Amino acid sequence: MSRPRVLIEDWLPAAAIGVECIRERSTGQQPPDKRLHVWWARRPLTVSRAAVLGSLLPADFPKNVFERLLGFGRSGNEIVEVRRLMDMGYEVPGGFCCDRAFKRSLRFDDLDLAHDAASRLWGDGISVIDPMAGGGSIPLEAVRLGFRAFANEYNPVAWSILEATVDYPFRFGDKLGQQTRRWAKVWQERVEERLTRAIIQWEAENALTKETVEVAVWSERWENREECIQAEAEHYIAEKTCRLTLSQGLPSLATPVKLRGALTSTWSGSRI
Repeated sequence: MSRPRVLIEDWLPAAAIGVECIRERSTGQQPPDKRLHVWWARRPLTVSRAAVLGSLLPADFPKNVFERLLGFGRSGNEIVEVRRLMDMGYEVPGGFCCDRAFKRSLRFDDLDLAHDAASRLWGDGISVIDPMAGGGSIPLEAVRLGFRAFANEYNPVAWSILEATVDYPFRFGDKLGQQTRRWAKVWQERVEERLTRAIIQWEAENALTKETVEVAVWSERWENREECIQAEAEHYIAEKTCRLTLSQGLPSLATPVKLRGALTSTWSGSRI
């Protein structure tokens, strides 16, 4: 039996998808699944959704509905044109005039239309399988679209990310979010308390540049590595000695290595 032709084989708004992938990652406010853990080759959500939908929908599926299902706030051609003008240096009032694709809610009538079309093509009980799921962008988008998803991953770190990204939110719902925020606050308070004890205050006793600089010292104790300190002060030090004091009465942890020359001085550290 011949396999039916699907949308991704005939057409995709590739340029507009590219623009939305750039928007997704270029604002410093990446999607929540990207903030869970740093992982290489994490696929953008927009192109992952396009791959899922384009593989399930027939080649004659309405293009405007497909673009709305991708989260486009305006037509793909308009998105590409706005990006082109921006790249040429023009100021576009209002920018794209729509939110980023991954943040936009989907219309129920569009979702119903997509499910009906996919069912006519593949039958009921459609499942999306990703045998090398990594951080889970593809199965996440499949589930968000209302399809059943199976994900496999060999790497234990990626598998943990995958489980936390796709499985737990749908299994535990809002209660998971409440518990996560609660324990995140506990963890933050504990870390802040420990790091506050390792804040160095030093005074450079120099008539030309007399000031107190507070340097936050980040110990790598969380990764069980050598607990060392590398603090840099953009300060010209003319004297050979500096008086170091540590808050809350802990012993001095840093001594100057380079006293003259460059504006940046490096400090060597001892164990906490």
